[in-house]
Amino acid sequence: MEQLYRVNDNLKCKKNYIYGNGIHALIVGEYYMGNQIHFEGFVAENGKGDILGKPVISLDELRKIPEANVMITESEWQEIYDKVYEYIEPEHIYINTTWIPKRFPCIACKNELTFSGNALFVPFLVERMFRGEEKTTFMMHCPKCGIYYSYYRPTDEEIGRLYSGYREEVYQKQRQKYEENYTKEFNKSLYEPIDGGRDRRDKIFNFIEEFVETDENMNILDYGGDKGQFIPHQFLNAKKYVYEISGTDTLEDINLITDCNELYSYNWSIILCNMVMEHVSDIEGCFSELISCMNDKSVLYIEVPIERYMENREISFIHEHINFFREKTFYEMAKLFGVEVAKSETTDAIRCVIKKKS
Repeated sequence: MEQLYRVNDNLKCKKNYIYGNGIHALIVGEYYMGNQIHFEGFVAENGKGDILGKPVISLDELRKIPEANVMITESEWQEIYDKVYEYIEPEHIYINTTWIPKRFPCIACKNELTFSGNALFVPFLVERMFRGEEKTTFMMHCPKCGIYYSYYRPTDEEIGRLYSGYREEVYQKQRQKYEENYTKEFNKSLYEPIDGGRDRRDKIFNFIEEFVETDENMNILDYGGDKGQFIPHQFLNAKKYVYEISGTDTLEDINLITDCNELYSYNWSIILCNMVMEHVSDIEGCFSELISCMNDKSVLYIEVPIERYMENREISFIHEHINFFREKTFYEMAKLFGVEVAKSETTDAIRCVIKKKS
C-alpha cells in the first residue's frame, strides 16, 4: 500500500480513482493530469457531476468496479478510510500520510489490518508509570472496529505504579509539575463532583432501567468503581460492591472487593464498568473477565469517553488513557465473545448494554 503520488509501473494502467470532491482532490487531480498520470475519476460518498472533466462516482458504484484503486487525499483521512474499507479490499486503498499500514492484529477485534502513527507518552506518565524510562510506542488504529490504542501495553507493575494512591496528594503534586492547571481543587472535583455525581448516576440508571426488573435482592458490582459514588441511588435495596485496586476507601454502604477471584462468588444482577476500559492494558482480558462474571440475566453496562484528538494527527501524545473506543468497537468485541449489544449510544459519552444471548 504505497502512495499514489509515487505511482509505480503496475498502477499506471489500473483503474485509479481519487477520493473526494474538495480542494485536496482537485490538487491531486491537477498533479496527475500535469504529469500525465492516468486516472479514471473521483469517488465521493454520493457521487455525481464531474471534476476536471472526469466523473465523480459513488461508493456503491466503486464496489462494482473490479480492481479499482482509491487514493484518499483529505487531511482527515481516517474516518474516510474506515468508510471506504466497507466497500473495497484494503490492498486497493492508498493514503498520503505518515501513518503506516501493518499486518498487526487489533487488540479489540483481531482484525489483521491496522495502522500505526507516531506517538509519545507524556512526561508525567514517563515519571510515574515508567520511573523516568522512555517507552517506544505508536498510536494504532483499526478501521474495522474503529479503536485507537497505544502499541506499547503497560505491564501490571507499571499500571500499579500509576493507580496506587490514585488522585491522592503525591499523585496530584507529581502531575501538577507537568500540568500547572492540575491543582488540588481540580483533582478533588474529579472524584467529588459538585452535584455529588448525581448527573452521572442518573444517566447510568436511565440507560439501563429498561433492562432491570427489580432492585430486590440485587447484587450490583461497579468494576473499577473507585469509592462506588457512581452506583445509581435508585437501587435502594440492592447490595452494592466495588472491585477496586487503587487502595481507596469505599462509601459507607459499599462493599470493597480487592481480589478478582472473589468476583465469581456472587450472582450479579448488574455489572457497571464506568470509565475504566480506556485505562486497561489487557482489553481482551478485562472484557473476558466481565463476561465470565455474568449470568444469563445479568446486565453489563460499559461507558467510555469520546476522544478524537488522535485522529489524523502526525503525532499523538498518550496520557492515562491508552485506549480510545468507538461505538462499533463493542459490537465487534461482542461478536468475538458470543454476547450481544442490547443498546448503545454515542452522546456525551459512549455507552452500551451487553447481555448474554438468549
